Amino acid sequence: MDFNLWMKALTKPKETFAAQKAKLEFGVGVNFYAIALFVAGLISALSLFVFPTPGVGASASNLITVPIMNVIVGLIGAGISTGILWIIAMLLGGKGSFKQQFALQSLFASPIMIVNSILALIALLAGPMVGTIFLVVYGALGLYSLYLFTIMLREVHEFSTMKAVLVWLIPVLLIVILMVAVLGVAFGSLLAMSSTGAKGIY
Repeated sequence: MDFNLWMKALTKPKETFAAQKAKLEFGVGVNFYAIALFVAGLISALSLFVFPTPGVGASASNLITVPIMNVIVGLIGAGISTGILWIIAMLLGGKGSFKQQFALQSLFASPIMIVNSILALIALLAGPMVGTIFLVVYGALGLYSLYLFTIMLREVHEFSTMKAVLVWLIPVLLIVILMVAVLGVAFGSLLAMSSTGAKGIY
């Protein structure tokens, strides 16, 4: 595995995705994700020693079990999310395969995942003031990830930037609409209950 591809994907995304689209193997993408997920899980396990979580003891075994579970759950999640976005890309006229999209996505998602885990740990250790600065950096990385994701989709599926944006924007909008609907129903139920209660008093 060539870890230099991580830096190339972060600094020269268009050229890197175009060059690796036809030759980056799916298995390499899985390995990249697994490594990043293991490191992120290890950092999370280490944070338990500094900030113990109720019901989760900080023990040496966590240094093994947490990273392994993170790899298993993370790979399943990455597969499902990539599959959903790939289907949307296909509906929009995309030409790339699921394996191509998954592999190329791992080139930037893996290093960013590790960096985000480190930033989260530093934010916890540094306290509220410094932690706020790291949250800003965390947010900036999130926006840059969307940019990289858009470039990757455009290169893999050979369609316009607008369609690449729609691939990830559509599920985001659907989630927002669903959340608003759920909150609306919950709020309506609370109003109905409070109205019923008020009538009962009088």
